[in-house]
Amino acid sequence: MSNPVCRYYHISRKERIHELCNAILAHHAGSRIAADIGCGTGAYLAALSTVVSRVIGVEIARSKARVAMRRVPNEKVVMIVGSATEIPVASATCDLVLCSEVIEHLPDPDQVLAEVVRIAKPGSSIVVSTPVRYDPVTWLRAIVGRRNSFSRSLRTPDVHGHYWYFAPSDVERRLGALSADVVSFSVVPRIHFRGLTRLVRNKLVSPEFLLTLGRRLPQRGALGDLGAFGVFVTRRRH
Repeated sequence: MSNPVCRYYHISRKERIHELCNAILAHHAGSRIAADIGCGTGAYLAALSTVVSRVIGVEIARSKARVAMRRVPNEKVVMIVGSATEIPVASATCDLVLCSEVIEHLPDPDQVLAEVVRIAKPGSSIVVSTPVRYDPVTWLRAIVGRRNSFSRSLRTPDVHGHYWYFAPSDVERRLGALSADVVSFSVVPRIHFRGLTRLVRNKLVSPEFLLTLGRRLPQRGALGDLGAFGVFVTRRRH
């Protein structure tokens, strides 16, 4: 990978999400429908189209939606220009709903979470990924074995366009209130701190070494919450 920072932060997250989606869909027989909400330029659409009967991509930016359609000229893929807060898909339609790096960009993330749960069939899976809190308070609480319960919200979006950095337990609570139970949670990549991108970019440390080291860290409890991106696999209640 020519860009080691991209390899470490973004490709590792995408690989984890692909792995989870494939594992989920392997348990569904017959015709299957997947949706990628806030799909951007379609990074996940092609892979999803190989394992389902139909993929619905929803993206509010027309320019990105056009790129996605050119990127995945597949008859299985239906591209819709629409908002994640009012998804133009019927309720209880999808066997899998993916919503990656979306909820942190909106002042009210519960609107999006409610919509992704709505379009999922009862008993089906929803995969949500989002940046998680990684600050001194979270670190100190993790060291003494206490999960952070409060997400960090911003009045105006930061340089990344984020209004939110979530405490994983807060996302679990929000989903639970919407009748979606978290069945698994992981953080990718695990090692993340200010200045790390400079070390990786200057090849003072390799992505492969950091990912290997991260897999040896605790995966559960308060220490398991530490990292860059949280990936939640949830199941809509019947």
